[in-house]
Amino acid sequence: MMRIALELALYNTIYEEMAMKFFEHFLAIAKSLDNMGDECFSLWDEQDEFFYDALSLGDGNHMYLKMRTIVGLIPMFAVEVIDDEMIERLPNFKKRMQWVLDNKPELAALVSHWEVKGEESKHLLSLLRGHRLKRLLHRMLKPDEFLSEFGVRALSKEYEKKSVQYQSE
Repeated sequence: MMRIALELALYNTIYEEMAMKFFEHFLAIAKSLDNMGDECFSLWDEQDEFFYDALSLGDGNHMYLKMRTIVGLIPMFAVEVIDDEMIERLPNFKKRMQWVLDNKPELAALVSHWEVKGEESKHLLSLLRGHRLKRLLHRMLKPDEFLSEFGVRALSKEYEKKSVQYQSE
């Protein structure tokens, strides 16, 4: 949605504010992945290096649903590449991005380094920084986890072994 608003803002500046709002939503999603609910727990499991679903229990505790499913790969989907030229043509959007870097460094630290120009002066907006992205890709591209000859599995192949074990008992 942010990309659509940015494209529209190139022709009508009224959409620039909408793009800024979607940028803020993007940052809020990044924050929620690392700081869920009143309990402030992360969906990222440092030990397993994977995102898990979790239940927030009424007593203030939480419980991970430790199943490696495609849900744990979803943070890889939230990515956008923006040309530097586009950012330069949208001064209010650029100003808002800089404001976040200057005034909300804890939010900026959760996502990719969008302020750094990459190849061909492009900026990457991603919910994942390098380490987490590499860990998720490592799991996704392993044939004994998510990668199959038909694409990406919804459930890690690891569970197939356990299913066969249960059936033989």
